[in-house]
Amino acid sequence: MTIHTSTYKGKRVYVLLKDGTRIVDKFKDKKSGYVVLEEHGKIQKSKIKTMTIYRNTPSTSPVIPAKLEKDVPKK
Repeated sequence: MTIHTSTYKGKRVYVLLKDGTRIVDKFKDKKSGYVVLEEHGKIQKSKIKTMTIYRNTPSTSPVIPAKLEKDVPKK
């Protein structure tokens, strides 16, 4: 099954990876087999479970914005 991985450049997107990592970042480009984000760089499409436009709605689970994720200690 193919994931929809394109949107307008500069649009903030929500990406859920297959390993459970959640990313909110700005979409830069789509290459063959990759999605390019502003802060996270290239991510393989095969590692993406879901990608959608980020609408900043309240949710039950926390999402770590791109600029803050590197400040969070790893478990």
